[in-house]
Amino acid sequence: MTKDMPSRGAFLEAIRLMEEGNKQDWQNLPGLLEGYHRSKVRLDPVWLGRMIAGAREADALSIVVQCLQQVEKNGFSLSIPAVREGLLLAIRRTAREAETEWDAEETAKALKRAEVVLGHMEHPEHCGSRKVTDQDPRADPYVIAVPCELAARLALDGARQDVLAKVELYSTRLISALAQQKTALVRFTPIPSSRIIYSG
Repeated sequence: MTKDMPSRGAFLEAIRLMEEGNKQDWQNLPGLLEGYHRSKVRLDPVWLGRMIAGAREADALSIVVQCLQQVEKNGFSLSIPAVREGLLLAIRRTAREAETEWDAEETAKALKRAEVVLGHMEHPEHCGSRKVTDQDPRADPYVIAVPCELAARLALDGARQDVLAKVELYSTRLISALAQQKTALVRFTPIPSSRIIYSG
């Protein structure tokens, strides 16, 4: 460990080899992340984003989500915006780009996976505190919007009552988060009704 420090560039090479291989090759990911974390080598968030995108292409997102359970060992934390946003976007795309767009089964699977990610955010190593503040990643509109959209897509297909309840829950949280964080998504100046465009 003191003599054979892994180079940061070797991480990208390992990801490239996984991308060129098959899904089974991604089983090496947990050990790879742990090795870099133990060596105290900081990985560029952009590289982590590429890793997530590559795992999605290989249908190996489940392995990436599993890595969240070992955050103490591998430092793969949802407190890193590139990890949080990249993973949720990748989960959304699995449903959006299914063989049949927004296929109910794939969308339900994506919603369940997104909720697993949200569950991991409660861990202190991911968000640092159980108290949700305005700047807490759990209050990030992007984080709430993904499961909200997935639940809404299922509701359009005549989903069960529990899914409708999730739509209500996430939409309420999303409105609250947008108001609290005052992000660029929120405009506090009135918008004339003539300028409001509704789209499907």
